[in-house]
Amino acid sequence: MTASFRFTRLFALTLSLIVIALVSISFYAAWVLERSLIPQLDRKMLTVGVAVNAKLERALRYDIPLEHLPGVTDFFGTVLAADPDLAYLVLTRHDGTVLHQYGTLLPRPEELARATTAALETRSAFQGTAVADSIEQQRSPQALTAHPLGDFYDLALPLRSGETVLGVLHIGANANFVVQKIQEILFDIAIVFVIAILVAFELLLLLVHHYLVAPIDRLETVLRRIADGDLSHTLPVSRDETGWPARLLNRLVEQLNVAQQRLLRQAAHLQGVAPAAAGRLSTNLGSLWRGFTLAPEGRPVLYQPADLFGARIATFLFIFAAELSQPFLPLYARAYATYLSNPPSPLLVSLPLTVFTLAAALSMPLAGWRCERAGSSRTFAEGALLMTLGLIGAGLAFNFYDLLVWRALTAVGYAFMYAACQGYVVVNTSPQQRASGSALFVSGLMAATICGPAIGGILADRIGYTATFGCAAMLAAGAGLMAFGLLRTAPPSTPALRRSAHGMIRQLAGNSRFVLLMLFAAIPAKLLLNGFLFFLVPLTLNEFGDSRSEIGRVAMLYGLAALFLGPLFARLADRFALHGLLVGVGGLLAGIGLIPVFFFPTTTGVLVGVLLLGVGQAMSISSQLALVTGIGRSPIEQFGSGPVLGSYRLIERLGGACGPLFAAGLAALFGYAGAVTIIGMLGVLTATLFSVSFLVLGVEPEPDDEPPPVAS
Repeated sequence: MTASFRFTRLFALTLSLIVIALVSISFYAAWVLERSLIPQLDRKMLTVGVAVNAKLERALRYDIPLEHLPGVTDFFGTVLAADPDLAYLVLTRHDGTVLHQYGTLLPRPEELARATTAALETRSAFQGTAVADSIEQQRSPQALTAHPLGDFYDLALPLRSGETVLGVLHIGANANFVVQKIQEILFDIAIVFVIAILVAFELLLLLVHHYLVAPIDRLETVLRRIADGDLSHTLPVSRDETGWPARLLNRLVEQLNVAQQRLLRQAAHLQGVAPAAAGRLSTNLGSLWRGFTLAPEGRPVLYQPADLFGARIATFLFIFAAELSQPFLPLYARAYATYLSNPPSPLLVSLPLTVFTLAAALSMPLAGWRCERAGSSRTFAEGALLMTLGLIGAGLAFNFYDLLVWRALTAVGYAFMYAACQGYVVVNTSPQQRASGSALFVSGLMAATICGPAIGGILADRIGYTATFGCAAMLAAGAGLMAFGLLRTAPPSTPALRRSAHGMIRQLAGNSRFVLLMLFAAIPAKLLLNGFLFFLVPLTLNEFGDSRSEIGRVAMLYGLAALFLGPLFARLADRFALHGLLVGVGGLLAGIGLIPVFFFPTTTGVLVGVLLLGVGQAMSISSQLALVTGIGRSPIEQFGSGPVLGSYRLIERLGGACGPLFAAGLAALFGYAGAVTIIGMLGVLTATLFSVSFLVLGVEPEPDDEPPPVAS
């Protein structure tokens, strides 16, 4: 039974307790919300009503009849425009006759008449000439509380001229608006609950593995080696329960190595004094140490394997920081672009996203080169510094061009951090473990893809764009500081033998299957992701009137589908050799999901498109990588998997950089809904061409199809 299995139940119990606590907190927050929202709305209506009533009473002091007060309707419109939570303002006589009113939705006249009569009866104790004084003198709590009035909450305040009540001012809020606000905040609570579970899972996984599983695994491994006669390793001594056995084992191993070195020195000394005795001693020592492996020169090596869970949490943190701005970045860019062109063109709005994707793609080779020479930990920390500066600068940008520069700097930091985590996994796993190590890396990435947009939308709604960028910067800085502990065991990798890049490019360009995979699967997948999800979804939903929190919730569905369905489809593809089929079907599904948005331009239509995009790409992305390794077997054998897969990623990301520009051009011509539909049709077309091409050519190349090796 392994240490990991022994701690599975403990991990599950701890996570269950966290879930129970979070459920309790969420229900309590929802209960407090329901109890506090209506009183807060009452106070807001009262504040607005007192201010409006005071202005009207000031006008009445000039002996202008109430029904002839000029500009009342326009004044009401200005007040409501500044306070969209309110539905209407109505001024009635004391008998309930409506004199002035403003609002898109209004109660029926008979309802207002009843509310006026009830308000005057309740407030019959009012004295004085000012509403503010009356409020101080009023002893009935109901006098300051809004009451249901049909589909509204209505607050009625008397309007006086001297001692005479001339009318009543009604301030109303739509009851459905109140319910909608409660539902929105309940959705936010539910999203925060889900994100908290995912974050707790990631941190708990790291803590359990780092402080429980890993120390016991190390102890177990060294004990097995000692049992097999390997005395060349010692253990790192921690302060937990494994510390004292580690100290005992280290002392034993060091003493045995010291004893062997002492005997060897004595044998060497006897060689010059008594050769015969020295020979017998050497023979006896050889028999004594037979079957044992001791440390060279008597210096045991500290056994400390790489912690792949550290790479997972590092990936989770920096992707989380990068994704926080996803649901509002186009809206943020549009606000800056307005100063250059009002209204700004979609192409202008798309530039910050395009610059980010392009800068990240072009920085990947530099990041890989830096990781080879400086190691994963230092490269990750350098990337975290660049990303932190870029996020702070983006939040405080002076103008649109300034924003572009900071987004490019953020992208370079992103590339460094991405390459550091991926390089850590590659350096510290064997070819047989590469798939499982990559799965840890990808799972951390997908978990952050879920958390980032949802939390980013909520933060942008509650604290604004600049503060949200600040939160992302703090998260990136924290990830950089943690990298020194999480990725510390990764040494700089040995630079591989360099071969001609031109030869590899010629060979890949001459591989028809590789070209078809790039043109009809890899590039369209990234184009749909960046053009639709990252660019069109925020702008389209904003046009539909959705809040930034709602945009984040919709974008979150992509990550949920990819996280939970990706491993399932990967296992199916590997088990039944369905890689080509899943790439084709996944592309078709992703494209088909976008087409109905033109005919059903609603939030639900966009939501379905995002969900099907997530399902489709969960089917195709992992299978694409498997196809690349199969199709490019010959160049991989000649040039290595790193350069070939790096070329694949570079082409893919360059295609992704075109996504926002392409989507912006379509939006300028056909509107947002039309652009979504055309991109979906393009996805269907390319997936169909891919499927037909590989049905004709076959997924695996025949031996005579392989191009001849290119001299390097």
